[in-house]
Amino acid sequence: MKNFYTALSFRAIVLNTFLCLVFLFAACDKEEAGPSGPPIIEGVSLVDEAKADSSFVQALPGTFVTINGRNLLNTEKVYFNDFNAPFNPTLNTNTHLIVMIPAGTPTPVTDPNVPNKLRLVTPKGEVSFDFSIVPPPPVISAVVNENTIPGQEMTITGANLLSVSQVIFPGERQVTPSFKNAAGTILKVIMPADLGVTESGKVRLISAYGNAQWSGEINKFTGTGVISNLEQPSEVSWGVYNWQATGAVRKNDQALFPGNTGYYLQSTFSAAANNTAYSTGSRAGTFTLPGQSLLADLAHRDLPADTYALKFEVNTKVGWDAATMILKLGTLYSHRFKPYLTAEGQVFHTNNSWQTVTVPLNQFRLTANNSSGTGAQAVKVGDIINAEGKVQCIYWLVTESKAVAAFDAAFDNFRIVKIK
Repeated sequence: MKNFYTALSFRAIVLNTFLCLVFLFAACDKEEAGPSGPPIIEGVSLVDEAKADSSFVQALPGTFVTINGRNLLNTEKVYFNDFNAPFNPTLNTNTHLIVMIPAGTPTPVTDPNVPNKLRLVTPKGEVSFDFSIVPPPPVISAVVNENTIPGQEMTITGANLLSVSQVIFPGERQVTPSFKNAAGTILKVIMPADLGVTESGKVRLISAYGNAQWSGEINKFTGTGVISNLEQPSEVSWGVYNWQATGAVRKNDQALFPGNTGYYLQSTFSAAANNTAYSTGSRAGTFTLPGQSLLADLAHRDLPADTYALKFEVNTKVGWDAATMILKLGTLYSHRFKPYLTAEGQVFHTNNSWQTVTVPLNQFRLTANNSSGTGAQAVKVGDIINAEGKVQCIYWLVTESKAVAAFDAAFDNFRIVKIK
């Protein structure tokens, strides 16, 4: 009897083992066979776990999404508006596929005939799903000349500018852009002819896909924040170049520097290397202490220094490739302005047009080792602007390791403005 039960148990073990092997091979065979049919897309959701349950049918380029469905395991290609979207197949399952919508995916702005489809291809077939790629809102990175005169063309640089339909100037003046480059990084618009010299304010971009507003202020010639617009006759004898017989020359000559908004300072000189004198030639401009506060609110003195910036316009007649412009605010803090270091070929040239320069106040530094603007940075606005909201401003042009054969540039509209 014992042998009978022993034999029965052995047979049961063999049978169970056989059945397990059958199921295992079946499972392996099913896994190797992959999806049972063509792909099916049931929806698209965000990869973010907190939002993964919410399906949607449109997204911005650059968004990570999860494609949900069936028979997705062996997906070979994913397309958004017929634009190939690379993906990592190791993150792919039979019901989910994670992919990032490429930044270069066509949108209705770049191609009005886009199909607004998500398309997925597997060895078993392909499937399309209604899905729109929404153009991102416009972004303003710079207004090339914030004080462009009425009737002339203002240039705005940034991103996603192709969708902009209107530019709004102070006084709610709406103007249609005169030019947009194919990359959507440059937009040009004619300044309204009736924009008065006292009407300063924000410039806004209007788009079907969102709006943008420049953090700076255009047409800023007077009022809070202005150190000098060089229009006061008293500045000629004391306060502009302030070195009596020397210093930058106050002029108002359209033939020399076209497009100016009135008077400006012209600095022309040549100098050997390592010449730091500021009282010779026309290399310096000194401005009297402003008559009014430069801050809209004196409490802003406690804000981080990069909340405000020194701004001015510059116009070059020849390439600027060596001279250092030392910008001094008050008695302690300076900034060494060398625009040529980041210019193409290390030669800065506005090509006889006006451009706005922005230097955040945190880029002003204390003097270190007898060298202005090389020490610790300003931390808060109050490090530079005094308790009355005022500050003395000076600039002078020096040479360091390289001589200057010929320098000829003009400067205008020095101001302290809030940029954040």
